[in-house]
Amino acid sequence: LGGAFGRGRCTQTLEGHTGWVSAVAEMSCGRVASGSKDGTVKVWDLERGACTASMDGHSDCVWCLEVLDDGRLLSGSDDATLRVWDGESSASEVVKARQNSVYCLKTLSGNRVATGGYDMTLRLRDPEKLEARGPVLKGHTGSVYCIAELSGDRLVSASDDGTLCVWDLPPAAQPSSQNHSQAVGASVGGSVRTCKYPEGSRKHKLFEVFRLFDLDGSGYIETQELLVLGQSRRELGWKQGSW
Repeated sequence: LGGAFGRGRCTQTLEGHTGWVSAVAEMSCGRVASGSKDGTVKVWDLERGACTASMDGHSDCVWCLEVLDDGRLLSGSDDATLRVWDGESSASEVVKARQNSVYCLKTLSGNRVATGGYDMTLRLRDPEKLEARGPVLKGHTGSVYCIAELSGDRLVSASDDGTLCVWDLPPAAQPSSQNHSQAVGASVGGSVRTCKYPEGSRKHKLFEVFRLFDLDGSGYIETQELLVLGQSRRELGWKQGSW
């Protein structure tokens, strides 16, 4: 993707969902999977630009997708279930998540999967049966939308309560946290970048704030503002600096 992304142009458009696309995951053999508000999971062949599988089963929006080590797809949905798909057919295993809506998934080292959702908790699961493993991780006061694995057997989660929680695995008594004044919406890799809506009306919002945190320190070490150039937020540019 590097060359095309660097030139800022769309090289391919894949159409087929009847609702917005809410999740994507890279698969093997030049394929990607997508999840949608329409409740389906679709698999696409990028070389041919064609949908090779459309998998029905969820009864509400598919918020998140992860590819398991054995190549199967794991999906989480507003219907409060997790489903495992073989990637080639509509056959799936279904597990009640016990988290209401499932907003985020992350495969972890040590043969684990972490899930987060509307119930403000994180759960560690066995990827084979998706059964909860160990205690429920509690600390957020809002829905959990993002999960990333850190070095040192740690996990970081982001919530619309405006905080990041950093967890030891197996979990310590309480998570450490970093605060925002409003909803946290993104996390990347081993360092954490978070965004929030700035003060004031969303209707007239021009900037979103990104912060880079030092998780071993007492706060964030860099702040950058993202200039929203188009009302649709499809055109973005940096006001200052770059990551």
